[in-house]
Amino acid sequence: MNVFFLINDKLITPPLSETILAGVTRDAIIALARHEGVIVEERKISAGELLTAHQTGKLQEAFGAGTAAVTAAISTIGIKGKPSNSFNRRK
Repeated sequence: MNVFFLINDKLITPPLSETILAGVTRDAIIALARHEGVIVEERKISAGELLTAHQTGKLQEAFGAGTAAVTAAISTIGIKGKPSNSFNRRK
């Protein structure tokens, strides 16, 4: 499964690795986002960056996607034992 975050109108997803696998769902999301003019960054993202983006209102969406699964919204992420709610606020 892959994870995606929309921060400041940029779609951020971790790069491919031993634990982040290539897949057609991931590729399709990235291709569709770019087709729609969304900047896509394939890079590491820290929990601190996510928390800051959420606290400042810059985190617009968070979702997971997998080839053998569905695309699913993430509503809560726990960071250091504290939940951060309301990630998917894009209208």
